[in-house]
Amino acid sequence: MSITMYYGRAGSGKTRAVYERIRQVITECPGDPIILLVPEPATYRVERELAEFMPQGGFTTVRVVGFGRLAYQVYQSIGNVKAQQQSISQLGRTMLLSLVMKRKGNELGLLSQAAKRPEFSSVLQGLFSEFRSFRIGPDELESGADRVSNGGLQKKLRELALCMSAYEEELQLHGQIDGDPIMDLVYALPQSPLMENCHVFVDGFHWFTPVHFELLYMLFDLAVESVITVDLPADPKRILANKGHHGIFNRSVEILENLYKEYGKKLSFQHFTGHRGTPVLQSLEENFFHGKRNTTDKHIPLVSAYNREREADWVARDILSYIESSPNARYRDICIMLRESETYGDTLEKVFTRYGIPHFGDRQRPMNNHPLGELMTDLLGIVKHSYSRDIMFRLLKTDLTPLTREAVDELENYVLEFGIDHLQWERDNWSYMRRVAGLSDEEQPDAPRHERVNASRQAIMDILIPWFDFAASSDAHTGAEWCKHIYTVLEALQVPQRLYEWSLEAERDGNLESKASHEQMYNAVIGFLDEMMVLTDTETLTLDEMIALLEEALDNVHYSMIPPSLDHVAITTIERAYSQSWPRVYVMGLNQGVFPQNMGDEGLIKDREREVLAEAGIVLAEGALPKAFNENFLLYLAMTRAEEHLTISYASSNDEGEGLESSLVIKRLQSLGFCTSPIEVPF
Repeated sequence: MSITMYYGRAGSGKTRAVYERIRQVITECPGDPIILLVPEPATYRVERELAEFMPQGGFTTVRVVGFGRLAYQVYQSIGNVKAQQQSISQLGRTMLLSLVMKRKGNELGLLSQAAKRPEFSSVLQGLFSEFRSFRIGPDELESGADRVSNGGLQKKLRELALCMSAYEEELQLHGQIDGDPIMDLVYALPQSPLMENCHVFVDGFHWFTPVHFELLYMLFDLAVESVITVDLPADPKRILANKGHHGIFNRSVEILENLYKEYGKKLSFQHFTGHRGTPVLQSLEENFFHGKRNTTDKHIPLVSAYNREREADWVARDILSYIESSPNARYRDICIMLRESETYGDTLEKVFTRYGIPHFGDRQRPMNNHPLGELMTDLLGIVKHSYSRDIMFRLLKTDLTPLTREAVDELENYVLEFGIDHLQWERDNWSYMRRVAGLSDEEQPDAPRHERVNASRQAIMDILIPWFDFAASSDAHTGAEWCKHIYTVLEALQVPQRLYEWSLEAERDGNLESKASHEQMYNAVIGFLDEMMVLTDTETLTLDEMIALLEEALDNVHYSMIPPSLDHVAITTIERAYSQSWPRVYVMGLNQGVFPQNMGDEGLIKDREREVLAEAGIVLAEGALPKAFNENFLLYLAMTRAEEHLTISYASSNDEGEGLESSLVIKRLQSLGFCTSPIEVPF
């Protein structure tokens, strides 16, 4: 067993050295399995880069994986030992926690008011996930309460222990598992034939939780050779001797300290001193983050736009100018680097589509506006509001009913004309029509419309009336009964067939995003109903509780895509792309509070409480203050992704026209000589 740490600053050549070593292993030890573990979002790009790096243009024995894909391949190699286990999904966790809060709310004191808020289940789910990542359960919370002197914190820990215990009891009752998938993988690894004579390479990570370290230790112990890359500014031995604060490299130093604590002198080091980019980019990496001036006479372009759409427009035009400047220029050479995708994602996609720029954003798209999500919400809404006209037509305009859009429009005009609303929808026949004196009903000019409207009303009400009678009944219904009737309505409306047809149509039109949204939304809804059948088989739920559970479930449903082409502009966030580099990078949104990001609320456990718990032996994730310091490291990573050209930009106002401040980073870049006056992009 050999363990080597490749260390050096960003862009020093560590990743290329990993590729070189993998090529050497393939030559010297043909047939030996190789695992290259990288952050999940980087697997697609790294696999392609590694294939291009190999002399034959590909490889057969290397597995480029993230943690999730590694788990899948390990379980597959040992006969899928997880097949018999029921692992609960994120939707299921939120649902089960909502039920636990419903039962245990009256036993809470300090958290009683927070527990009444609809989003509390999601907050609790996030906190419990953090506890599992740091190997903390109800017993540890109880013992922690005994060791701290703060009375408020004691109560909070005991109430969290109560909630966590109740949640785990419910999981066992329903035969579900919510264990830590990383620890499950740790226990499965020794059984896997993939680890026989395996060479392990870990590249592109900048922080690990305790359970991630457990996985690393197991991988390294089982492998014949292990290599890990770490961004470090100096000799590891000197860093280990200096126990002080290490600035933006604090998290990297934490990796070093943990590995050295585990392996001691078995851990060897290899230093890399290369540099990425032009002289001004090298000076930025070496000097800016230490408060030193630009040592070159070149500057980094800085753009100040009137608003975010104008900022995106300038970037789009600059990209087209670059593409036209050389026959060798490619869209895949370009990356748009953001702090988070929600602020700029839709704007960039709209502008790039307008300019015909192929692009791919690796964010997860929300699905609460998908027609199926709207239909599910409105099915419950028509019961709560007794066939409210607005809700009825929202449901009909999802295009997931037997009525055509023309029939729906005609029905809506008729309903508005004669003031039909609420329970009037259940009448056997609407007799309203425009009448001409002296003519019978059959002879009226409006008779054909009247007949069509009643036929449309009958077609939809034949499906909705049985559903309404069930849902509005005063009898208590279990979650399983709710799910059965909802699925019956979906079948009656032929929703599965319609979504399948939409998916085929989108594929024929080349609209892969729509295809993915239809397929993944249907799977998410069916998964929600399946889990609800299991988790609430005997639990009675009111209509309001069903509405709350569905809204929370839909808020957590997103769809993702794979890149539709090889040649496209990448739109990503620094937390998803910190292990990669591009010839041309645009870092957008350097506004105060956006990048660096405001930390917002400290959460259920405050920063000071986390410090007290750490002193009592319960270590959790960093609080808001350390995260704020880590923003500088994320900025360092963003500024060092460019190989040839870096552009920095910010907006002067938001979409509502309210003024925005540029980030303090902009002023520092200018004062240290890395940027001059910005390029102004007016309205």
